[in-house]
Amino acid sequence: MLTEMDEALSGFISGRMFVCLLVGILIFAGYGLIGLPYPLLLATLAMILNIIPFIGPILGIIPGLIMAFSISWPMVLWVTLVYTLIKIADNNLLSPLFLGKRTDLHPLTVFLLLLVSGEVAGIVGMLVSIPLYMIAKILIRYLIHRGADNGGMIKEE
Repeated sequence: MLTEMDEALSGFISGRMFVCLLVGILIFAGYGLIGLPYPLLLATLAMILNIIPFIGPILGIIPGLIMAFSISWPMVLWVTLVYTLIKIADNNLLSPLFLGKRTDLHPLTVFLLLLVSGEVAGIVGMLVSIPLYMIAKILIRYLIHRGADNGGMIKEE
């Protein structure tokens, strides 16, 4: 059971970090293509903030927008377009592909977990809700399996 929990949590963490890295690389490439100054710094900030569910991606665009505002209005539009396209790719392709396979969680389950945990415990709740859910799921499955092996009775030792 502990091995399964370790594998589930490792899969979640490594999957989340890999998705954040891919988002950072895409933002770096996009900002570089449109000519935004300091694309590596801005992409690194966006990549780090992308770790935070829901709020992180919103915070991640702010440094790029501040830089774009100092240049021109068309640059603001380009930054918004690049970031929006990358987040669409992240939400619809990267996260489901890499996190869905590693965590074995339905996207609706993830959405509801993040929504409820954000209301109950804020950002900290959003960060820990999926790993805690995965641990609880494995523990409950283990207890049910163990109970079935004992004919529905859990033996006391």
